[in-house]
Amino acid sequence: MKLRFAFAISTAVDADILLLDEIVGDQGFRAKARLEELQRRSKIVVLAVHSHEIVRERCNKAIWLEGGRIRASGASTEIARLYQMSA
Repeated sequence: MKLRFAFAISTAVDADILLLDEIVGDQGFRAKARLEELQRRSKIVVLAVHSHEIVRERCNKAIWLEGGRIRASGASTEIARLYQMSA
């Protein structure tokens, strides 16, 4: 609950750049989080997630980091596919 409250507070203001770390949660939380609205209100949204489903749904570009280095970057669907194949 503390994390959800902190998320609600942090997204109450409009930001040019919005950084979100591991915003996965269940489907109900994602709906409540209003990711589409956050994306419309922000110029840039940076998501740090392991969910290729969210990457495919919400991102147009992706960077795959491994060991602090860029392993791949490009179209989100392609990077999600590569990441999923490596698992």
